[in-house]
Amino acid sequence: SSPPVNIGSGSSFTPALHHLPDGRIMAVWSHISEVDELKPSTFILALASSTFNFAIYDPLTNEWTDPTSIDSSGGMRFAPRLSSIGGDVHLIWVEDADANPFTRLDGVIMHSIWSGGVWSQPQMIPGSRGVESNPSLSVIDGGSILTYTRSNENNSEIIIHLLEDGVWDTGNSISNTNQTFTDSQTIQVNGQGVVYWIENNALDLDGNITDNGRIMGYQSNDSPATPLVFHNSDSEIYSLAVTPSIHGLYAVVWSEPSANQTLLKARVCNHGTCNLEVINMATENTHINQIEAVVEVREGRLI
Repeated sequence: SSPPVNIGSGSSFTPALHHLPDGRIMAVWSHISEVDELKPSTFILALASSTFNFAIYDPLTNEWTDPTSIDSSGGMRFAPRLSSIGGDVHLIWVEDADANPFTRLDGVIMHSIWSGGVWSQPQMIPGSRGVESNPSLSVIDGGSILTYTRSNENNSEIIIHLLEDGVWDTGNSISNTNQTFTDSQTIQVNGQGVVYWIENNALDLDGNITDNGRIMGYQSNDSPATPLVFHNSDSEIYSLAVTPSIHGLYAVVWSEPSANQTLLKARVCNHGTCNLEVINMATENTHINQIEAVVEVREGRLI
């Protein structure tokens, strides 16, 4: 393997990588000016005026382009997500509307398109104010699907937006209860968007809140919205990830406690039909609070 290469100077965080249709790789990250480590307030001020930089790696020359700012106007920006539709690259991210990290429920999702080597002026996705989780983005037939969690008074919501004919809709709530929703994830399967999320503090048969958790699933072509229980747990579910779909084959991976340990579990799905068997993949002595799912197929099996 080659040694690490520094493609940007200064403080940076929340990077994202994306394979371009022509084989190159795009990197996008939040960039802030230098801060005085002895004065924490300077970091907050710098964070409030962060910008997104990007650079492109060419595997033929083994070189990165110089980092370039996507948008000159600053803001508190994080969680970039990238996808390609045709020859264009779509970038979404979460931006704190008032650039104040101490206020809540004022985050919005922004969108910009890289076309012909130029980024479009960022636009807010309508109806996205109040976003609380990192968004998940996937390409589907005719456009894209975006999902995230949001709190509304005493309720939690799973929100999806669809991009059709280059225009984002105002969003729809596909689940709205007083449980705690986290880790909303979407992938494309057979041209449609499939969404999974964690629902902790689930209700029992009498409607009482419990300590149990469950994983819910939803397909974007469902009408009306009918989320289904994918997995029930006797305890809280810590984290969730969904692998990309390869020829309709994908896996849902999650972590949950058992005694004094944490179990990493998975179920394999084929064209939206999921095996009932739950695979115990690993046992850890600490919490698994975040999962990143990377996948390849070998001899017809997910690795």
